[in-house]
Amino acid sequence: MKLIVDNSRPETDPVENLVMELLGLAYAVQRLGVLFQQDMQARPALVTADRREQVLDAAQAVEARIMEAERRPGVHEHPEMRSVWYLFNQGAQDVGLPPF
Repeated sequence: MKLIVDNSRPETDPVENLVMELLGLAYAVQRLGVLFQQDMQARPALVTADRREQVLDAAQAVEARIMEAERRPGVHEHPEMRSVWYLFNQGAQDVGLPPF
């Protein structure tokens, strides 16, 4: 009997890795939106114009990253991109961006 142990790492799919990164960013925007709305309701005095601007800038930076990544071959067609845009839209609308 002969046993062959292959300790090499499996090939990674760069498109899959990128989409998973985008999914994490979209989830972060969704959480940011939820927390921002909670602050607006529970502590409106603490939500300053500067803080609102920071939240909007963060969401817009993620949107730019997603749109840039979608230009790469295979990313736009990936099935998880629907989830990326869904999560991003939820958070973006909560922080005051228009629906995408």
